[in-house]
Amino acid sequence: MLNLDFERTVQVEEYSLIMDDDASERVAVGDLDGDLQAEIVVLVDGGYGGTVDDDLATYTVNQTWDEASIEEIGFVDANYSRLVDIVVGDMDGDNRAEIMAVSALSAIAGYQLSSNRVQEMFYTDLDVTADSKFIAMADHDDNSVRAVLESGPTLGPGAVLPTTLLILPTYVDGSEGNFSAWTGVGESGSTAELLSDTTSLSADIHWGSTGNFFNLFGYEKNKKLTGFLEETTINTSSIEMGSRWQIRSAPEFFGAHTGGVVLSWGCFHTYTYTVHDPDGLLPGSDGEPVLLAVPVDGGTALWSTPRYNALADAVGGPKVEIPYAVGDVASYPTSAEYLDGSPLSEADMLFPDSTWFEASDIGQVDWYQTVGETTTNQTVMGYSKSTDASVMVGTGYVGIGYDKGASKGYSLTVGESATFSGGIPPIVNDPDTPQDEYSANRYRVSPITFLDSWEGEDGEDYPIFVNSYVVK
Repeated sequence: MLNLDFERTVQVEEYSLIMDDDASERVAVGDLDGDLQAEIVVLVDGGYGGTVDDDLATYTVNQTWDEASIEEIGFVDANYSRLVDIVVGDMDGDNRAEIMAVSALSAIAGYQLSSNRVQEMFYTDLDVTADSKFIAMADHDDNSVRAVLESGPTLGPGAVLPTTLLILPTYVDGSEGNFSAWTGVGESGSTAELLSDTTSLSADIHWGSTGNFFNLFGYEKNKKLTGFLEETTINTSSIEMGSRWQIRSAPEFFGAHTGGVVLSWGCFHTYTYTVHDPDGLLPGSDGEPVLLAVPVDGGTALWSTPRYNALADAVGGPKVEIPYAVGDVASYPTSAEYLDGSPLSEADMLFPDSTWFEASDIGQVDWYQTVGETTTNQTVMGYSKSTDASVMVGTGYVGIGYDKGASKGYSLTVGESATFSGGIPPIVNDPDTPQDEYSANRYRVSPITFLDSWEGEDGEDYPIFVNSYVVK
């Protein structure tokens, strides 16, 4: 069985069940107990070509993040002859599915799961059909809950949300020259396709004789000569695309407490539905509108923190304040902390290992940190042909073997990555002063990227990545 949403649910991709010797004829799936998890129903052939003692077995799937098992939870000894098909569905709107079985003898039986036992609800002979083969379920009295499309699609913009806050690394005032402190973030996606073609050929000769003959010359009893040839051709093609946002220190233009905010937003097609529930199967739902939004596009922009805060004041939303003054080394923290000054938890750090970068007296010191993941799907198909023969020569045999094989392989790799980068300018010594500016002002920086949160208008906390620094 395949778990089609295993990536989203972080469960195993597939699982299987080895049944007993009884032959399974049909399988159906549905939520029999109302726990929002489907059970598996199997029609078991009782023997004699399905003519006697057909049974129903029900199973549940127990899944964790790395394994899955199938457990039998109910079994009914139906004792009906020639059951040929089953179907599972909710007939009475109680959010619990029933089991319907049809017999080739023109009869229908209904079952339900109660306290882990499959119990018969009814057994009815059919007067209008003979030699039944399949059964299906549908809404014949038009009382099912349904949603009717009233309008759409309508293009709707999503909310503008801050996703990453870029804080500039500090520097020693007056030491920039042609350099500047800077920081940036980038993202990329990549695909790589690999094709391989392998051909192999081997031939061998076996020869032997009676043991006494070879003992005369001290040889081993059997000999084998083999030649082998294998050739593999691999062709790889890859594509990578990405984007990068970068800010540089210029407090004379932007202020000492200015950073960059990476904003993201989505665009949606919206559909409006009206719920129809004529029999009140879902109390209070009849006539209620339902809005469905399907993402169709989006965008990303880089704004200064003052401009973003002005937007937050105008439309509502959290404001971002940077507590450190670029150019003032002493204002930066000496240990990892959140924006509110509380100690940073290692669990929220994107890069748990600290790396220190010493300011230079002559050149720019830059760095980058990248995080990402890739997924590879690989398929290999091949064949092998072999032949052996032997010929008697005198008192011994000569054997000839031949083997030919070929295989073709294909793999597709898809990856995503994010890169956080930055740099600090040199501390240039002024020869016209008696002191050594580098020795007096030298410092080192450790970039940190962590997950912080901001409070939305609904009172919920929303995550935001912060690229900050520890300075010593």
